[in-house]
Amino acid sequence: MERLWQQPFYVIKESLGDTSIDPRCKSNGDMHWSADPEYLDSTAASDKGGLSLLKAFTENIGAAIDYQLSKLPEGYDIKFMLWHQGEGDRSQTDSYHDNLKVVVDYVRNYLVNKTGQQKYAHLPFICGTFSKASRQGSPKVTAAMYQLQKEDPDFHVVDVSDATLGRDQIHFDAAGAELLGKRMFEKIRSLGR
Repeated sequence: MERLWQQPFYVIKESLGDTSIDPRCKSNGDMHWSADPEYLDSTAASDKGGLSLLKAFTENIGAAIDYQLSKLPEGYDIKFMLWHQGEGDRSQTDSYHDNLKVVVDYVRNYLVNKTGQQKYAHLPFICGTFSKASRQGSPKVTAAMYQLQKEDPDFHVVDVSDATLGRDQIHFDAAGAELLGKRMFEKIRSLGR
């Protein structure tokens, strides 16, 4: 990214495997990405002893803006969000579309409110699918991603159904992870970001 843009590139990351959006689903440490207001009111950020991965992520974005990005002499511009998640929601597939849409809206609204810049209401989200060989992938979750792409011109799905997996038949192996990264990069370039 730095070579493409010829300027420094920062990453704000929140990552934990085996997680879900929907609190009705099994999730690592019972932590969830849910943007449901009742859920968010009931717990703190996961990195502060609570169960909300979404609060942890947005609070980390806020801290990065406050303590690093806002101090850059050239300023900063948040370009996109990469998203790869969904296996954990396979038991509640009918709600995945709505749950993911609310998460996307929550992050965008957070950025608009934090920065005062309305352009973040259209922050591109780039979402990867699953390998067709995954024993936890869900065609309904993948269909929900594509439905959201049809509805939201700033939501983009990257197909990695042909990605290779490790022995667990869930997680990408090195080649599969590299394929996801390359296809997300290609999507970023195609968006002119």
